[in-house]
Amino acid sequence: LPEQELVFWRAAFSLPLLVLLVMRARRGWVVQARGVLLLRSVFGFAAMMLFFWSLGRITLGEAQMLIKLQPVWIALLAPFVLKERPGGRVWWCLGLALCGAGVVLGPSLTSGVLGVAGLAALGSSLFSALAHMQLRKLGRTDPPDLVVFNFTALLLVFSGVLSIPVARTPELGHWPVLVGIALCAMTGQMFMTGAYRAAPAPLVAVVGYSAIPVAMFLDGVIWGTVPTVWSIAGGALIIASGVGLAYAHKPHRERA
Repeated sequence: LPEQELVFWRAAFSLPLLVLLVMRARRGWVVQARGVLLLRSVFGFAAMMLFFWSLGRITLGEAQMLIKLQPVWIALLAPFVLKERPGGRVWWCLGLALCGAGVVLGPSLTSGVLGVAGLAALGSSLFSALAHMQLRKLGRTDPPDLVVFNFTALLLVFSGVLSIPVARTPELGHWPVLVGIALCAMTGQMFMTGAYRAAPAPLVAVVGYSAIPVAMFLDGVIWGTVPTVWSIAGGALIIASGVGLAYAHKPHRERA
């Protein structure tokens, strides 16, 4: 199915449950920071489209490694977007993360579509970081269920419009998978929004590195894909940079 249609069904199956959650909370239907929500939705939609496209062309593990460069982008952009200043160690971590991305991408950059897909995953990590920083702002004014509801509603509109010229009718076997995508995505959004409300953005993003070993495990179990030495080495550098960013941010947290 086209990427925009995957996003559409993800939003469509999530929205009814989110409506029930918002109705139960009785806090209204629209977030206070509407401009921030729009930015979060645009960045999130772009990240999702690039990530879904790359997933069809590189392994799940490689895609997760590249998307997990989020903390690096967040640490670099946080002073301008969130007014949260990281420590000087950030620059060392940035160099380490870029080396890791180069190791992961290096062997595939000369192989046409695989190289393009890797760069798409890298672009997705940038847009995702921008979206997550908007979540940090939204968490200061609005509860997670309301934020996720509004984001999902906008996703439905964006993806619905873009799906009109390319939409295909899902096959019978697609429906359980589409419902599963929606439920997992909605639950993940709720937890992520709550996390950004409670903790500094770089620290929360680093926790997401647990997705890398999970992705490698699923690659092996479902698709029989064994990670290459390049992937393992690059992933280790990226994870090390993220852990370094968490410790680099800690002193500033304590002084706050």
